[in-house]
Amino acid sequence: METIRLGVGPGTADAVIHDGTIHLPVITARQMTPSVSDQTQQVLDQIDERLAACGTTKFRMLSATVLIGDARFYEEMSASWDAWVPWHDPPVCTFLVARLAPRGSKVGIQVIVAQ
Repeated sequence: METIRLGVGPGTADAVIHDGTIHLPVITARQMTPSVSDQTQQVLDQIDERLAACGTTKFRMLSATVLIGDARFYEEMSASWDAWVPWHDPPVCTFLVARLAPRGSKVGIQVIVAQ
């Protein structure tokens, strides 16, 4: 089975495709704005872009791990997440509070998606 790596950089790739499954790394916002919903939307937009580059969409999402830098951010992040995630085909999802890098990150999301 072939493994395809897209956007390979030092120590990581933008996506890895193996056996019909796409793995994305934890994605954080490009601009560290003070708004949790803005950072969440930036992350979701990047996920959409990377999935399109892999020939798939969020509608084939299998699982998601959502990291928030502080439990107080959950409600604001969740509103953006719930508006974006396909309500009729949701993935399994884990929500965790974690210290995120780079500094200023409030939300990070990692997904696994069928091709």
